[in-house]
Amino acid sequence: MLAGWADLESEESRDYHAIYAGAATVLESHGIRRMLSASWSAALVDEYQDCSKDQHGVVVALNQSIPTIVVGDPLQSIY
Repeated sequence: MLAGWADLESEESRDYHAIYAGAATVLESHGIRRMLSASWSAALVDEYQDCSKDQHGVVVALNQSIPTIVVGDPLQSIY
């Protein structure tokens, strides 16, 4: 429900834009941010060059809680 939708059988559950937006919303919530910062020291995102704008939003939201390291190769970019 925090992600903005609860019906996993709905059409929205197959909408990747909505899924990533919901994940970013969850990661931006105060309780989740506190839990992440208490449990994790950092996150590593590999193949960052292949992230979509929606996936980038999730990484930005994650970085609000813990240091987030991105690894990518601009010569392999597909987007």
